[in-house]
Amino acid sequence: MLINTCKYTFTDKSGFSNIDTINHHAANIIRMWWIRHSNILIGSAKLRQANYFEDDTTFVDNGESKNSEINPEITSLQNILSNFWSRTHCLFGSNYDELITTIQASRDITIKKKEGYFIAKYKDNCSVWNDATMVSRGLAFNASKKTFSFPLVKFFSFNQLRTRPSGEYQVYVKYDGSAIYIWDGIVFTLGSTCSTQVDMVNKHLGVDVVAAFPSDWTIFGEYVDGINDSKVERISGPPRFIVTYGYDSDGNGYFPEEIKYKKILPTIPTIEYATGVTMNADDVMIRLAEMDQKAIKSGMIEDVKEGMVLWKNNIPYKLKSPLYLDISKLKRPVNFLKPMKKKKVKYSKRKVDMLEHIDTILKSDNIHLDIIKTMFTREFDIEIEKIVKKANDEYIIFKKNIDAVIASLKITVKSITTFTCLSEMKRYFGETIKLNDNTTRVSNVLSKYVRNIGSVPFNQITYHYFMP
Repeated sequence: MLINTCKYTFTDKSGFSNIDTINHHAANIIRMWWIRHSNILIGSAKLRQANYFEDDTTFVDNGESKNSEINPEITSLQNILSNFWSRTHCLFGSNYDELITTIQASRDITIKKKEGYFIAKYKDNCSVWNDATMVSRGLAFNASKKTFSFPLVKFFSFNQLRTRPSGEYQVYVKYDGSAIYIWDGIVFTLGSTCSTQVDMVNKHLGVDVVAAFPSDWTIFGEYVDGINDSKVERISGPPRFIVTYGYDSDGNGYFPEEIKYKKILPTIPTIEYATGVTMNADDVMIRLAEMDQKAIKSGMIEDVKEGMVLWKNNIPYKLKSPLYLDISKLKRPVNFLKPMKKKKVKYSKRKVDMLEHIDTILKSDNIHLDIIKTMFTREFDIEIEKIVKKANDEYIIFKKNIDAVIASLKITVKSITTFTCLSEMKRYFGETIKLNDNTTRVSNVLSKYVRNIGSVPFNQITYHYFMP
C-alpha cells in the first residue's frame, strides 16, 4: 500500500513536534474509529450518543458530567456554547448576591466553603445545563469582598456536539493534568481550595509567587506531575504548571501567548505557557492519528497523549485521542495491587484479573485491545518493582531496628543473651532504651511488627514479609 506523507512545521514549545511527518494511512485509521464510535440518537429531551466514550451514556466526557438534559429553551449544545462563550466572560457585570443565590439554589451544583471562599462545581451527574451549571466549573466567591472569579465555562467535545472538526482552528495540546485556578491570591481546583493538587501547586510555584499573581485576574492552567499526580498520560522530568487561559478584572479573555507577552505573571521558569498553532480540520485529524500511532508503535503508556483543545470563534472544543479514551475507561494496574484486608492474593493472579478486566471493558473487536494489554502489563510489572523495593527498604529498616534494640537491651538488662524471634522480646517492650541518640521504649520501635512476624524466626524473615 502506498503511504502518502507530507511535512508541516509547527511553533516551537507548542507541545507538537517542530517538524511532524503526517501519515495519511494512520489518519484513515482514526477516521474509521471516529465513524464507528459516533452514532447519534436524538431523544425528545436529550441528545444521546452511543459508543464514543462509554455505552449508554449522554454527554460523557471522561469522568465529567453525565446524563445532562438540555435547557428546553436551547435546542442544541452548540447554541448553549454560543450563548456562554465569547471573548468577554458571560459573568461580567453580574451581581454578586444574585449570582451566588442562583448557584446555591441549584441541586446540580456542589459548593465547598473554606476560610471565606466558596467554590462551585457542577455535579458529575448534572441533569441540566443552564445559567448556573454552565459557569460552575470552579466558580469562586470571596464572601468578605463580595467578588467572584471568571471560570472557564463548561465546554464540550466534538462527539458531544454531534459533529466533526471542520474549517480552521487554533490548536493547543490538551494536557492530562489537574485543572488549576489562581485568583485573589489563592490556588484552587475546579471544586476545592483544599486538595493534594492545590498543595502541590503551592509548593511547585511557591506561596510568594502565587501572591504575586494579580489578584483581580483569573488564571487557568494545568498542573502536570507524572509521578505524584499521574493520570492516563505520563510525563518524565519535573512537575510542570502550564498557563492555558486567563481573564482580567473586566472579564476579557486572554490566550496564554498574550498573557506571556503582556508579562501579567511573574517571569520564572516554573510558570510555562501553552502555545497554539493554526491548523485545518484535516490536519488536526491526521495529527491526532499520529499521536496514537507513536504510542502504539512504542508500546509505552508514557507516549499516550490526551488530545487537543481546538479554538474557533472564541469557543474551545475538546478532541481526545481514541487510544487515550479507551485507556481512560479502565482501572489502572495500581488498582489491582492495592493491599487486601481479608487475604493476600498472589500478584500473578492479580495480573490475570487485570487482563480479564481489559477484555471485559474493551471487547475482543477493539482495535487497541492488544496494545493496551501490552502497556498495562508493562506498567503492572513496573508497579511490582516499586512494591518490592519498598518492601526491601522496610526489611532493611526492621533489621537495623532489631539489631539496635538488642544491642541497647544488652547494656540495660545484663541477663539478656540472644533472641530467636520477636515474640521472645515482648517481655522487654516496657524497657527504656537509647536509640539513635534518643530515649524511647522498646514497644515504640518493635510493636508494629509483632502481629505479622512476631513468631517468625529472625533467620527466616525476608523482604517478602513486608510485601502488601
